[in-house]
Amino acid sequence: MWLMKAFDALYQKIKKSTHKLKKESKNNKKFWRNFLFVFGIIFSVFALFIIFLILEEFIYQNRAFPNLEVAGVKLEKNLSLSKLQLENKINLYKENGYIIANYGQRKWELKIQKNIHFDLENSLDKAQEYGRKGNYSEQLLKRAKLLFQAHNLNLDAKINDSVFTAYSDSIKKEIEYPASNASLKFENLNLLDIEAKKGLEISELELRNTITQEIAQLKTSSIQVPITTIEPQIIQTDNASVRRKALIFISKNITLDYINNHHQDEVEFQPEEIVTWILFNEKTYPKKKKLQLVIELDEEKLKSNIQEKIGFIETEPENVRLSFENNKLNVINASKNGYGINYKKLKIDLEKALSKTENRHVSVELAEVLPEITEKNLNKLGIKEKIAEGMSSFAGSSYNRSTNIRVGAEKFNGYLIKPGEEFSLNTILGPVDAEHGFVPELVIKENKTVPEYGGGLCQVATTMFRSALLAGLPITERRNHAYRVTYYDWPYGPGVDATIYSPHPDVKFINDTNNYILIQTRILGTRIFFDFYGTKTKEGKITSLQILWQNPDRSMATSFNREIHQDGKLIKTDTFKSIYKSPDLYPKPTTNQ
Repeated sequence: MWLMKAFDALYQKIKKSTHKLKKESKNNKKFWRNFLFVFGIIFSVFALFIIFLILEEFIYQNRAFPNLEVAGVKLEKNLSLSKLQLENKINLYKENGYIIANYGQRKWELKIQKNIHFDLENSLDKAQEYGRKGNYSEQLLKRAKLLFQAHNLNLDAKINDSVFTAYSDSIKKEIEYPASNASLKFENLNLLDIEAKKGLEISELELRNTITQEIAQLKTSSIQVPITTIEPQIIQTDNASVRRKALIFISKNITLDYINNHHQDEVEFQPEEIVTWILFNEKTYPKKKKLQLVIELDEEKLKSNIQEKIGFIETEPENVRLSFENNKLNVINASKNGYGINYKKLKIDLEKALSKTENRHVSVELAEVLPEITEKNLNKLGIKEKIAEGMSSFAGSSYNRSTNIRVGAEKFNGYLIKPGEEFSLNTILGPVDAEHGFVPELVIKENKTVPEYGGGLCQVATTMFRSALLAGLPITERRNHAYRVTYYDWPYGPGVDATIYSPHPDVKFINDTNNYILIQTRILGTRIFFDFYGTKTKEGKITSLQILWQNPDRSMATSFNREIHQDGKLIKTDTFKSIYKSPDLYPKPTTNQ
């Protein structure tokens, strides 16, 4: 009995499930019928829409699509009419258009005028290409949008680069300022903080793009200057360790130990002196990749301060002194090594010692300094022959004038001019005073001819100038005398002279040869000679001397040419002109200078 009941219950469940499935199947068929109907309508509409867009492409094959504008001008079927409308609008805009950039209460006006270039042809070409470029789905999407909404294209517009630069610079000048980092400074022995400040700068690219966008729509408008705030890279809290270190630097005296004449000696520097050496600099270390404030010592101030106290322990190296005789170089005086303080090492040692509060002692080390030219490298100098001989006569000179000429000439005897060096006569001559062997004699000074130490040294300058001319060297500084001085007429006549007075006027020229030039001076009677020795690759010739004009008061003007010849060919001609005033304007007590 129970078995029959079980079978009956199973049968009822199967029957119920079958009935449910039949009902669901009936509903599904109805859903799919409705779905296919709606889909068919949508597909048909979409297909018709696509067919319409394809047909539109053929209809507007040589025209822009409808609902397109350029700078607010609707494009007509007759594109020539649209072009004319745009040309009129552009011309009117060029006459009256402007852009004003604002920042706070300040304004900067940019007038359109001829400062903007409009490419109308290219703009219209782009309008015709709209909806025709890109992949096909993009084209259809653009054209579909045009059916419901107009699209306004920009004109091709470009601002003149120099005009925009000048415009943006005028804005920058008024509103930009750099960020300043936090720093430190000493006032006497008081350490003060310098606060960090934010900076301000304009975004040139954004400004240009904004202006171009407005101009491309032929708008007269007001825009805001795009501003960027610049944050400082170092703030006050970053400098705490440097501040502590700086205070330790000046906390106590520091002692320098040195050897003087084989005896140990020392010199002490107080905080008031140490503080003058201190610099606060900004540095970026590769590992940290962050800008930092650092404390350093000023090597130049340190050197000056130390030389003032113990500079006497240093000795300068001396180059070998040479002469050229019998077609070869001869050594007159041997070279000598010098000894100097190694300031770079001393600076490092001092920075370490100053960072301590105890044992603030530093030993000063002397390093051997080798001369540039020694007996061992004479062959590398390239001194093989005489390349020029300058001469002048000082006949009729007083004893004092002759003395100054002899003393001055000796200063240059044996001097070596390096390749590429600009020779300065005043620099090599050095101080002109009694201590250096000079005596008073007449000089032209401040509209007068007055006695002064070194009177007559212009004879040396003139002879040197002539040697440089004849060697074919470039003359970089030369001035003629204020009035004609007859000492300098021989052997060329007036006009080939040079005056000096420290620091200016000076006689300067460049050794543009690839070799050293040795200067040798000699005096024969009342004639002075400056011989240049080196390797002769060219020569100078003084030609075309002439008096341009001359007045009864002895004022005059002259000129001459210096021809430079190389391998028998003229390669350059320089003209030197001189204007001399009347000597009556320069009263003198006794004889000529």
